[in-house]
Amino acid sequence: MHADRAKRSQRSAGRELFRRLLPLALFAVLSHAGGGFAQSGRSLEPADWPGLWGPDRTARVAGPLQILPTVQLKEVWRRPIGKGFSEVAVAGGRGYTMFSEADVDYLGAFDVATGKEIWRRRLEATYHGHDGSLDGPISTPVLAGGRLFALTPWGKLFAVEQATGREVWRLDLKADLGAAAPFWGFATSPLPLGGILVVQAGGATSNSLVALDPASGKLVWSAHPASGTGYSSPVAMTLQGVPQIVAATQDKVFAVRPVDGAVLWSAPSLGETRQSPVSLPGDRVLLTNWYETAVLQVKSDGGAWGVRELWRKPVFKTTYSPAVYRQGYLYGMNGNFLTCLDVETGETKWREKIYNAALLLAGGYLAALGEQSGDFRLVEASPEGFRQRLKARIFTPGALSMTGPMFVSGRFLLRNGEEMVLLELAPAETAAGAARNGS
Repeated sequence: MHADRAKRSQRSAGRELFRRLLPLALFAVLSHAGGGFAQSGRSLEPADWPGLWGPDRTARVAGPLQILPTVQLKEVWRRPIGKGFSEVAVAGGRGYTMFSEADVDYLGAFDVATGKEIWRRRLEATYHGHDGSLDGPISTPVLAGGRLFALTPWGKLFAVEQATGREVWRLDLKADLGAAAPFWGFATSPLPLGGILVVQAGGATSNSLVALDPASGKLVWSAHPASGTGYSSPVAMTLQGVPQIVAATQDKVFAVRPVDGAVLWSAPSLGETRQSPVSLPGDRVLLTNWYETAVLQVKSDGGAWGVRELWRKPVFKTTYSPAVYRQGYLYGMNGNFLTCLDVETGETKWREKIYNAALLLAGGYLAALGEQSGDFRLVEASPEGFRQRLKARIFTPGALSMTGPMFVSGRFLLRNGEEMVLLELAPAETAAGAARNGS
C-alpha cells in the first residue's frame, strides 16, 4: 500500500444533541442547533475497519452525510507511534497496526476510545529504508475469525490471536513459497475471503497468488498467471455476475476463481503497481500506477472472458492511495493536484493544488491527508468544482504521512511515522482549538 517510499522525496465532523453510542464507546456522532453533523437515514458505516482501504478495499465508506457550516474537527486523543506506513485494522473497539521502534518491527493493539496500548508483539528486526526511503512496516494487517494476519517487509506472514497477540503460525514467503522480494520490501496486504486467506506472494516461478488456510497457514491453492511482483494487494470483485479475485503485478492484471484459483482472465498491466485494482460500475476495473491511469471493460460470453481497455491517460499520478469513485466521477491525486475526472472518458472536470495527499471518500466528502503538509481536509466530492468544507493542521509539516485516512464509527483515524490521532466532527464551540491550527 505504502511501498515505494523513496519516490516521495523525488516528487515530493434544531436544538437536539444526539449521540449514537457503539460498543466500547467507540464514537459519538453529534448534531447541534445551527448545524453540526446532520444525517438522514442510516448512520455511516462501518463500526469496524477490517484492513487496507476499508471494508472493500476501495477507500470508500457510503452513507448520507452533510457537514454544516458550524462544524469543526475535534481531537479526541493523540499518541506517539513508531515509524511505519501500515493502516490500522479495527474491530470490537481495538485497533491493530505495525510500527518500528529501536530497530524492531512490532505488531500492536490499542484501545480506539482512548488510544492506549493493549499489547504489542515483536515481529523481527526493522526493515531499514534504502535509497532515501524510510524505515518501518508497509503492509496493513487484516482481521478474520478472531485472528490477525500481518506481513513484514521481509516477507514473514504472522498469524496471531486477536485478543492477546500470541503467535499461532508463521510463513516465510521467500523460503516457503519462492517469492521474489520487491525492491522496497513486501507491501501487499492479505485478503480474508470465504474461509481462505489470499496473499499476493509474487513467487518468481510459481505462487504468484496463493490461498492459505487461516487456521494453519497451509496452502489451499496456487495460481501463477503473472511473473512480475509488485506492491498492490488482491481485491474481491464481482464482474459479469461472477465472484473473483483481481490482482495486478508489474506485467499483468488478472482474475481468478476464489474456490480453486483458476484463472478467469488476464491483461497487460500498467507496470509497477502500488494501488490495488478498483471495481467500477458496469463490470469495469480501474488501474493506476505512478505515471498513468486506465479503465478496463471485462466481458464474458459463453464462458469466454475478454478485457478491453476503454481509456488510458496520464492522470492520478504520484499517489499512494487509490482513486475513489462517486456517481460517475473519479477523484484522485495528479501530482500535487486533487483532480476530478469523468469516468466515461477520463476528461478532467476540475483540479486544485493541495499538494500530494492520500484520499478517502466518506459519504459525499473527500478526506485528504497531506503527505508532507500535515494538513487534513474535507472536500465535497462534486464535479461542480473544488469546495473545501474543513481544513486543519494535524501533523507536523515535513513529517511523512503516506498512510491513508481511516473512517471508524463516525471518526477519522490518522497516523504517520510519528503520531496517531483520532478526530471527530463536532459543533464549532466544542471543537475550537481542539485540532491544531484548525481553520
